[in-house]
Amino acid sequence: MSLLCPLIISFLALPKKSKKENVLRCPVIIGIVGIIFLIGILILSYFIVEEDYSILFALVPLMGISIVAILYPITWRVVVKEDCFVYRNLLGIKREYLYSDITKIVIREKGVVKLWRIYMGKKRVAVDETLINLEYFITKLKKEKVFKNAQIIRK
Repeated sequence: MSLLCPLIISFLALPKKSKKENVLRCPVIIGIVGIIFLIGILILSYFIVEEDYSILFALVPLMGISIVAILYPITWRVVVKEDCFVYRNLLGIKREYLYSDITKIVIREKGVVKLWRIYMGKKRVAVDETLINLEYFITKLKKEKVFKNAQIIRK
């Protein structure tokens, strides 16, 4: 439990809205749900381990999913710059892409949420409508005339 306290404090310290409009990031609520889910799994595993160890193996993937949900709002982000954008993935690896490198944009509607897959050759950056400041990124792509130069596929 003492290991989870710094994580909870770091989520409470994250701003509810991004102060910089040029930063796309995941909503903080996903990380909070991940923390709650992980605490529940740890409490459940404490009581199950006393009786049966085999059920613990079923809980390990759920712990992994909750850890990913905790790390996602902290590490994943897209920083929109004047001539490029910097993508930082879940592992914290940063990649910089020029707007002129965008070759294709796939817009897929899944239920009520639009998923945008932006391709730079074989590399791909996926964003969706749940991200904070996505509107700024889309207007920047339109301003850079990416929608005229790249192939747009709507599914």
